[in-house]
Amino acid sequence: MSDTYDKTSRLGINFEDLEHASYKKTRTDKVARRVSNEPDEPLYVALIDAPDEEDFFIQDELSGILKEQLTEIVRYTVPPGKIFNLDQITVSGDNIAEYTVTIDSVKNKTKRTYYGASLNEEFKYNSYKVTAAQIIKVEVIHYSEFNGAFEATIEGRLNNE
Repeated sequence: MSDTYDKTSRLGINFEDLEHASYKKTRTDKVARRVSNEPDEPLYVALIDAPDEEDFFIQDELSGILKEQLTEIVRYTVPPGKIFNLDQITVSGDNIAEYTVTIDSVKNKTKRTYYGASLNEEFKYNSYKVTAAQIIKVEVIHYSEFNGAFEATIEGRLNNE
């Protein structure tokens, strides 16, 4: 395969990025497809034309959030006839908080931030398939005496079913 990279020509992607995904955009905005993944060999990938998909970044932010008020930051509904490959959700804020991700009305993951640590968190999904009409929702609750500002970004790719 002439367009396969070997040990002398490394592609700028991490192993984790392709661990569960067949396709991943590289830093140069090309698409890499996993070719092989043998434990005793480097990760081999081939650059290909992008599959019929579209990258999506759904981002929103809110400020003035009162303490002990569960608040939705961002929501995304997968359109009819599509599949959304959820890669990750990033969240952050200016207060310690608890973030909850709900997919199709079922609590999926929860993370907390703490003082003395980063107030940013990531939920990794590695191309988790969310089907048409399902809703991805990110909510936050905090207990600080000060009003909070929070943001969240849903990242993934939209494909035809």
